[in-house]
Amino acid sequence: MPIDMVFLLVVELSANIHVIGDGITGGATTIHLRYTLATDKWGTMPPVPYLTQQPEYIYQ
Repeated sequence: MPIDMVFLLVVELSANIHVIGDGITGGATTIHLRYTLATDKWGTMPPVPYLTQQPEYIYQ
């Protein structure tokens, strides 16, 4: 990843890995990064429209 993150949300969508939010620098953020498997590259995405930090895991 291009930046160090601790309290993040990770989602796989359409063969890409999206990393959203963080909390390491004093609170929730709108950070949104995407890792594209096909090119082995990280990119910065538009910020998410909400603050995200340390998401709660929900058992299903």
